[in-house]
Amino acid sequence: MTPYDAVLAGCWGALALLMVVLWFIQWRRHDASIVDVGWTFGMGALAIFYALVIPPFSARQAVVGTLAAAWALRLTVFLLRDRILGKPEDGRYQTLRRDLGSRAQPWFFGFFQMQALAAVAFSL
Repeated sequence: MTPYDAVLAGCWGALALLMVVLWFIQWRRHDASIVDVGWTFGMGALAIFYALVIPPFSARQAVVGTLAAAWALRLTVFLLRDRILGKPEDGRYQTLRRDLGSRAQPWFFGFFQMQALAAVAFSL
């Protein structure tokens, strides 16, 4: 196992924990749209993390990390304002919730965890 493997495992663990928290929030609110905000926020957090901890630190890393973080922050704020705050659940998730019935919450939990894994993979 290389040091980078440990970093990636830690990143996935942090995002998996974030998604567990967001899954509980969606369970209480009956609104899975928050997964989109979590995924975007996670991508930005990973961009900053990679830029700061992966040696050797360079100006290029700082620029790429800053640009990726700015993109993620902009999209996170947009999604919060456009799809979460004061809005009904996104139609995609309403359909899944209706079609899955009593299996919806376990399915959403797995979906949220897959989003954490996808964020780590895409962030590379």
